[in-house]
Amino acid sequence: MDMGSRSRLLSLLLAFVVLAAACGGNDDATEPPTDGGNGAPADPFGTSEWRLVEATVDDTELELLDSHPITLRRTGDQVVGTAACNGYSGSFADGPLLFGSFAVTEMACDPPETMTLESLFLEALGRTDSAAAEGEVLVLTGDGVELRFEEVAPTPDADIEGTQWVLDTLLDGDAARSMLSGTAAGLRLDASTVTGTDGCNTFDGSYELDGDTLRVGPLAQTTRGCEPDVMEQARDITSVLSGSPTVGIDGDRLTLMTDSGLGLVYVAG
Repeated sequence: MDMGSRSRLLSLLLAFVVLAAACGGNDDATEPPTDGGNGAPADPFGTSEWRLVEATVDDTELELLDSHPITLRRTGDQVVGTAACNGYSGSFADGPLLFGSFAVTEMACDPPETMTLESLFLEALGRTDSAAAEGEVLVLTGDGVELRFEEVAPTPDADIEGTQWVLDTLLDGDAARSMLSGTAAGLRLDASTVTGTDGCNTFDGSYELDGDTLRVGPLAQTTRGCEPDVMEQARDITSVLSGSPTVGIDGDRLTLMTDSGLGLVYVAG
């Protein structure tokens, strides 16, 4: 083979290698985007809190109330939020629907349309089977349902000490309930002193924070008598406080949870 033939052969081989490499690169370019190279699609829920801004159920647009927002947030395998009036929580489902059943607190709110809106929203949320991000909007859809949420700006974490905490929700395992009508409970931690009310009696005592554990010493309490259901609620509150609960702060919310499954959710007042 003369030098001219060898040169033409090498040129053809080089062109084939370049073409093969280019084809391989095109295959990689067709792969869908992921959340960071691990092959999993990005989670449209993220860790943000979302507020419902538009809802259509069976071709009817729900009339939302600015005074009673509806929110949603994913926390692990749970979804939590406020449904116009009450707080709710539920788990992500393995089946065709996004969520299983919801635990809802039992507070009544005015005006009456608030409760109607809450019922319609929770029923619609239970029908959703798909979640997607459209720009900065979270869209949940299902049979006859479209719920559109916008991201809520995060609230800075409140300080556990020096904040007046107002009890919002009592937790018992997967169940959640609001304070009984006509009762209110609060908590304040200052230096080494804890003060508050359990909805019937006031109390005070000492405490220490051991990492994320709150250890409350024996509480001195007033001895006012209350209705049996109020006294039961008060016992649940003091049981959590004296049970070395784990402390969690998320924005303006303080959660105290015991190993037994009893817990309290306070909001910064």
